[in-house]
Amino acid sequence: PGGSPPGGGAGWGAPQRSNPPPWPQFLSQPQFLSQRASVLINSSPMGPAATYYEGTRLLENEEVYRHVSPHPFGMYRLYIIWLYFLALAGLIVEYRREGMDMLTPYFPEVAVDTLYMGTWAAMLLVSGLLLAVLRISIRWLLFVFAVTALSWYLKTQTEASAYVVHPEDWVLMGVSLAGILFTDYHRRCHSYLVTNQRVVIRSGGLFGSSERSLFYSRIDDVIVAQSITGRIFSFGTIVPLSSSGIGTGSAHAGATVQTGARILGANLGVGVVGLKGKKIPDESLEYTLYNVPDPTGVAHVILQEIATRG
Repeated sequence: PGGSPPGGGAGWGAPQRSNPPPWPQFLSQPQFLSQRASVLINSSPMGPAATYYEGTRLLENEEVYRHVSPHPFGMYRLYIIWLYFLALAGLIVEYRREGMDMLTPYFPEVAVDTLYMGTWAAMLLVSGLLLAVLRISIRWLLFVFAVTALSWYLKTQTEASAYVVHPEDWVLMGVSLAGILFTDYHRRCHSYLVTNQRVVIRSGGLFGSSERSLFYSRIDDVIVAQSITGRIFSFGTIVPLSSSGIGTGSAHAGATVQTGARILGANLGVGVVGLKGKKIPDESLEYTLYNVPDPTGVAHVILQEIATRG
């Protein structure tokens, strides 16, 4: 009594546990390769195993119904913007020589080159200003300022003739190609899980990642928004709404009325400002299932789970 069993061991009364095979062999077994969920064995003998699905830790008795990501055409607006800049860069490279050949006989080459760079910069800055207004983001204006500054810097560092490819001609083309690739990478970094307990919104990137869980008990309604392109290619944005304001943003419109008069040599004025706001669905990537395939089917799954808890 009290000794070890034949062949060694922890003791007669200790529970017998079979150790899992080494890590590479453990992953190579068919029963684990056939499951999309990966299992992490807890080191504590009394602790439960933690189940992970594509990097997300599942709750107890949680099942994944849908795993979706933004549709390949879901970010078509960004693709169109980058393709526009790419086409603009291609036109600049293609017609630079012809334009300088036409003007060089009448003007000094330095003046023609400066005129070319000024026209190019003006086209780029106007495009950036329009995008900043339409997209309501100053980042596009900062982007074109950066590209213009880099192009002017490269121009001052080179002394190539009009018949040699200038480095600044390729700045916009290279940045546009990088923008297309980064947009696709950004799309792939977002994914969404619809389970029997919650909706998980996952986002990542070069500088970090985040994961947000929306439990069905906090979701009151679901909005499905589809553009014309979304209807053609069967994708749309699902916006979960709650009474606490989750899934909503705000839009404001303002107006001012001013009047003034000169009294006793002084300018006096009176102004009235009016501001009206309302809540609207927030379709940003952080709060919605952005442009996912089969949005009505995914929304139906969410609504069914909400109804079971109603």
